[in-house]
Amino acid sequence: MNQTIASIFLVAIQTYAASAVAPPLWIDGTAPSTYAGAGYMIAVGSGSSRIEAASDAKRTLSETFGVQVKSSLTQSSQANLTDDTRGVSHGHDTSNTSSEVILIADTKLRGIEIKEYYQDPRIHAYYALAVLDKNKAKLSYLNELNGLSVKVQSLIQDFKMKNRPSILANVETLLEKYDRLAAEATVLGAIPSRRPISQSQFDELDQKASEESMKDQVYVSTHSDEAGEFSDRLQTNLLSCLSDRRIRFVTEEPKEASPGQHRIHLTITKKRLALNVEGFIKVQFRVKAEVLKGKTLIQNVSSEQVDKARDEDAVFEIIRDPLMEKICTGVLKALSQ
Repeated sequence: MNQTIASIFLVAIQTYAASAVAPPLWIDGTAPSTYAGAGYMIAVGSGSSRIEAASDAKRTLSETFGVQVKSSLTQSSQANLTDDTRGVSHGHDTSNTSSEVILIADTKLRGIEIKEYYQDPRIHAYYALAVLDKNKAKLSYLNELNGLSVKVQSLIQDFKMKNRPSILANVETLLEKYDRLAAEATVLGAIPSRRPISQSQFDELDQKASEESMKDQVYVSTHSDEAGEFSDRLQTNLLSCLSDRRIRFVTEEPKEASPGQHRIHLTITKKRLALNVEGFIKVQFRVKAEVLKGKTLIQNVSSEQVDKARDEDAVFEIIRDPLMEKICTGVLKALSQ
């Protein structure tokens, strides 16, 4: 009898041992031989499902990469400063740039792949191995940088023909993206091509844009339907967004619309929607912008956002930025025509 029990116990142990797959070494951050070289970056993620584990691994690798980019730019900043015999520093300080690079961790790093999964049966957890092939990623970055360079050059030519400050604002936005991607590509070992336009050349165009902006000032009017104070707040957000992009405004409506005068008519609506959740409300905000040149309508831009919260102020704070970003981008494009 005792021998029978011992045999059953031994079989059970052997069965468990056979079913329990030993965890791979990469769970502890040790790169598999296939990805152990300098041409790869790896990260491990975990979660209650394969999807969660994969997402966590990609996020971790993106964050690690972002830290490397920030460190690289900070070191570059320090290297560009030298001291003279009086102890006075000379050179170009890029520390302001490096302080913003932490946002890179929020971007989707190009080329990340999930190569392996492991499920731990003891704690019902999943693990995923994320791998970045630096060579593939470098090619992706360089292709995107080349595309941005072409777009910038095209917009610069457009600005020189039309003298629209809003066009130069688009150039500045693309240059910021170019500089950010170039910093990421450099960490991977890629050597980006020369910047589409130097800072001194851009400053010359910027001066010209400032002179032109005084000639074409935009008038903005607002009609509100049940939006109340939110209407004023949204208009203020739009004006701020456009001002950041070199658009100037007049506060009084011109008596006569000149052929080149731009006008923006905003219609802002707010509507309560049904929601069967106690203590929460659901609100829809909608903004429509009519952009006119003289008396001619050149563009209709609209944006709508719906969300829920405990009160309208809370909903407004959630939807404000995405709502106005679409309006601002659309209006800016219309003013560039």
